[in-house]
Amino acid sequence: MFGLKRKACHLGTEYAQGEAVGFVFDDHSTFVVSGMEDGEQHSAVKAVIVKTPSGELKTIHFGVCIIAAGHESSNIADMARIGRGHGILSVPLPVEPR
Repeated sequence: MFGLKRKACHLGTEYAQGEAVGFVFDDHSTFVVSGMEDGEQHSAVKAVIVKTPSGELKTIHFGVCIIAAGHESSNIADMARIGRGHGILSVPLPVEPR
């Protein structure tokens, strides 16, 4: 596993430890998204706000976001407005703590 992480860092990946506390959205009126009504504006997730162990807030921008937070995944998805939107975004992530 260490070799994979080293290779990822060599290719530009940065690792950060912290807690996701919010997301930054970018409104796109020019995008056509399946499941949305004509004229409805699409808000794409473009960054996550992370609180580091020292309390500092960092904004991490990305092209693709993969939510892999174990039993907290549904809470993170809710912050990303998944399960609270229309059409395809109306389906919540079915992962909850037991």
